[in-house]
Amino acid sequence: MIGFWSAIALASAPAASGINAELNDIYERIAAAAAQRDPLLSRQAYSPDAAFLDERRPAMQIGDELHQSMRESMEALGRSGAQARISYRVARRSVQGNVAIDSGYYRVVFTPPGEGASPAASYRKFLVTAERLSDGNWYITNDASLPSSQEAYERSEPSAGLKFDP
Repeated sequence: MIGFWSAIALASAPAASGINAELNDIYERIAAAAAQRDPLLSRQAYSPDAAFLDERRPAMQIGDELHQSMRESMEALGRSGAQARISYRVARRSVQGNVAIDSGYYRVVFTPPGEGASPAASYRKFLVTAERLSDGNWYITNDASLPSSQEAYERSEPSAGLKFDP
């Protein structure tokens, strides 16, 4: 839950525009693809040679290995009938030309199939490097994800123009 003043700031904050909107779109693409259990999720948001670092994996995944792993995860999610909803809170952004660095938190809520199924939430923190590629769109080129907590996610504060889901 966000605090009173954070809620006021969020409600009165102008919509993201320009480069912030373009970068925020990366997270929108990921969330939409996960909600649809789209096996091409990674191709919509990650560069062809992207690197992904996660303590749950034995080694960094790069390029085709990353895309294949994400494809398999989405296919498994689809076969299971479960739903995944991802919410992002970008806490900080630095942009230098066609390179951006974002840090923040995200929450993934998994809902198993079946009536009365109880959802489970996972909280993570991230550090992402994104680049504007030759097609004019921004893509993640490096992604590091680490465990976090519900408390840290809920304590995060909105920043003008940066992605901040409820």
